[in-house]
Amino acid sequence: MKEIWRPVFGRENEYEVSNLGQVRSKDRTIEQLTGKEGGTKYKIFKKGRLLRPGEQKNSGHQTVSLGRGCSRLVHHLVLEAFVGEKPANCECLHKNGNPKDNRLENLHWGTRAQNIRDNKWHGKYRKLSVEDVKSIKTELKNKRSPTKLAKQYGVHVSTIWGIHYGSIHSDVI
Repeated sequence: MKEIWRPVFGRENEYEVSNLGQVRSKDRTIEQLTGKEGGTKYKIFKKGRLLRPGEQKNSGHQTVSLGRGCSRLVHHLVLEAFVGEKPANCECLHKNGNPKDNRLENLHWGTRAQNIRDNKWHGKYRKLSVEDVKSIKTELKNKRSPTKLAKQYGVHVSTIWGIHYGSIHSDVI
């Protein structure tokens, strides 16, 4: 896939973001002052460079610093540049569940509920696969004990009952 660069929303003259999830600063000239007050103005040329992302400890999402006090999530920058501003009540979702994969093809705006559902299947809290849930539903129809199923699959019995009554994993048929 060919890398395409677009300006960062709100910082168009300073930074660009690519469809492959990279962020770079642009070549620019900056005015500075010598001394603290009343100094002489002078200009310096700053060569653009690829920014090295940091990582959020709790989630693994990548961030970049766009100057002092301005840290931004890379996945937000990509979507804003290529899709548009974040719609109200939406979040950025990673289709494959990998918070370090900030390619445009892996990102989309979605609701909190969609994000929670996605995290259930490929997030760090997943215990049951789609196949496990299908198997549990089949075994419950065949009158298998929820307590035994809970032990077999390593989950709490309330999870099995939630699957049975449709309050948990209702999206699996």
